[in-house]
Amino acid sequence: MKSFNRNTIYCRYFDQQRSEIVPPFKTVVFPEFTALCLRREGVKHISLSDAPTGYYEYPVNIPVTTHYFSACLAPLYGMEPKWLLLAEFIEHHKIQGVTHFYIYVNELDEYSWILLDNYVRSGEAEVIAFLDYFSRDDRLSQLLQLQECLTRSRGHSQWVAMVDLDERLTPTEYRGTLSDFLQTIFNETIAELSFRQQFILRNETLPQKYISKSQVGENLSKCYNSNKKVVLSLLKYSFRHYRDIHRGNWKERWLSDVEEFGEFSITDYPAKHMNTLRENVQQRLHSAYVGMH
Repeated sequence: MKSFNRNTIYCRYFDQQRSEIVPPFKTVVFPEFTALCLRREGVKHISLSDAPTGYYEYPVNIPVTTHYFSACLAPLYGMEPKWLLLAEFIEHHKIQGVTHFYIYVNELDEYSWILLDNYVRSGEAEVIAFLDYFSRDDRLSQLLQLQECLTRSRGHSQWVAMVDLDERLTPTEYRGTLSDFLQTIFNETIAELSFRQQFILRNETLPQKYISKSQVGENLSKCYNSNKKVVLSLLKYSFRHYRDIHRGNWKERWLSDVEEFGEFSITDYPAKHMNTLRENVQQRLHSAYVGMH
């Protein structure tokens, strides 16, 4: 695949009738396959070309933002059951005001696919097959996904969260939801909100299949970009980052490093949302799996 990184190109602007609005805007491709085109009044369609005049690709519509706050879920790998984590992830962030999920899948077990299809049918999520045929380490693969989702959500969502399956963006001092907090930001130069990370060690194995609603209560758990716009570090929210100490070699490789951060303490999921989360997860799992056993 050819990279167009740093190539000079031109943004070509068009009105509702696709009549060109001159002059074009000179820009560069960065990073890889993304070009910044400045906003211009009256523009309804846009195209790119190698030269300021002459041939251009058919102009595409500039979409109107559909969602205020969405979430990009990092690529899912491995065939271990993810259905409970997936339900908790989505329902938790719905409580925080997320209304749409971009879910990237490299590998997923068949049982978890049933739940994911349930979210797709309800219109709350879209699935993107993330099959990277190039040889690169996991970090670079995730950077590729982040860039793709940022581009995909642009114009579709005003704010988008970049989150892993084992992460939960959770309020600490702020009383409202994250969506509420985002709506208090009026500085249009702010493009990214950065949050501190809190490791939560999980020492119980998740169930293989859904059995009953009571099972959910026994196993349930006791970062966001603007598509338009600097980095702002916040202490009012944190990422609850769940780490399964029995998965792979995480305990042997990372536990000693985590212990150097300080003493461990007992932490709970926010009490004001616990019942809502439990009920929503129970209802979703019941609707997806009832009648299968």
